Amino acid sequence: MSNSGNMWRQFDWMLLGVSVLLTAFGVLMIRSATLDAIDPDLINRVPNQIRYAVIGIGIMFALAALVMAARKAG
Repeated sequence: MSNSGNMWRQFDWMLLGVSVLLTAFGVLMIRSATLDAIDPDLINRVPNQIRYAVIGIGIMFALAALVMAARKAG
């Protein structure tokens, strides 16, 4: 259990924070641009963007764990 905590101590939390802030800024910009849209395709952009952001951050964590595990094994 302590090895897992040590592994995540090496994670680049600053990069995660900047990525989340830039993603939130991008979602806000899309929301602002489609606020009074009549086209339903444009209105659905914000929930889709949020969904893709959550999936992308999940993939980032999974790949980071994979790389850290590979470094530890090798």
